Amino acid sequence: MIKIFLRYGLVLVVACALAFASQDGMEASHTLQDRLMQAAQKVKADLNASEVFIGVMRADTGEVIALTKSGSTLADFTDYAYEPGGAMAPFVVAAYLEAEDNATKAAEANVTVPKGVMRVSKNGHVELHDALSSKMLRVDELLVAGSKKGIATLALKTDAKALYDALRRYGFGRQSGFGGTHDANGTLRKPSYLKHPIARAALANGYGISATPMQMLRAYAMFANGGMSVTPHRGNGKAEAKCAMKKKIAELVNDMLVESWQCYDISKTFQGVRIGIQTAMAHRAAHGRYLKAYNQTVYGFVVTPQGKPYVIGVAVLNPKRIVPTHQSVVPLFSQTVRYLME
Repeated sequence: MIKIFLRYGLVLVVACALAFASQDGMEASHTLQDRLMQAAQKVKADLNASEVFIGVMRADTGEVIALTKSGSTLADFTDYAYEPGGAMAPFVVAAYLEAEDNATKAAEANVTVPKGVMRVSKNGHVELHDALSSKMLRVDELLVAGSKKGIATLALKTDAKALYDALRRYGFGRQSGFGGTHDANGTLRKPSYLKHPIARAALANGYGISATPMQMLRAYAMFANGGMSVTPHRGNGKAEAKCAMKKKIAELVNDMLVESWQCYDISKTFQGVRIGIQTAMAHRAAHGRYLKAYNQTVYGFVVTPQGKPYVIGVAVLNPKRIVPTHQSVVPLFSQTVRYLME
């Protein structure tokens, strides 16, 4: 039996002591890299974490502006595949909407969210908990409400093959294309496995699937790039873009992520900048069981007043001191935005 208790949504961005930029922007990129390194090291010390990642990429060109990590662990942006927890929720929403004839109407439709504990049983047992007491929510309210049960309900309503095909298009279960010593595929189960309700409910909340931070950056970039997917690169030319998500779907989820960002008071300090985020806190697993240890993350996008779109990811791995997202990863995300704007 697997019990999943999800109370917070945390998403963290960490950078890895490597800066990739065009020749003209090299000095500015190094300055950003240095500042992010200091910020990552401070968060690592404050939260007593194993590692902190911060990544920044142009959402429209795929150019990686900065990758920073706080320490010298073996974990890296392209080879560390982890279960992303609630960071998967926007993609489950997108896959559900893509399967509907009228995405706009489907986003405005109500979905029944089970009260209390949601139990999904089929050759196993998953229990989902969240703090919501409302029984009915609109689909476009699920992300800002942080309803794990609501997202699981969408996954259960989505055909297993349609869900799998959508996630593959979004870049899950395949290499990010960025390169490096090892560009991991991550894990995406086949439709024959996802046909089981327990598997789809778990995947909806980021379990039974794994992805690297670079895969997550590439996938989130679609929400700021009209559904176009671009391959991350080191600044050596513009990557080829391909349509991986319907433009209308990307716009709908974009609006949902913006609404999530606007829930935070700190959002008021960024006037004229369009920002959307998804936070998550996912259980870590070892030896076939989930631990009382977590990875905290935040992924999102930033569109500057000049119209330049960026995607930012922050990941705090295994923090020994757990605090709410508005005290940890959200401030680090906003600090990254501020450095980027400067």
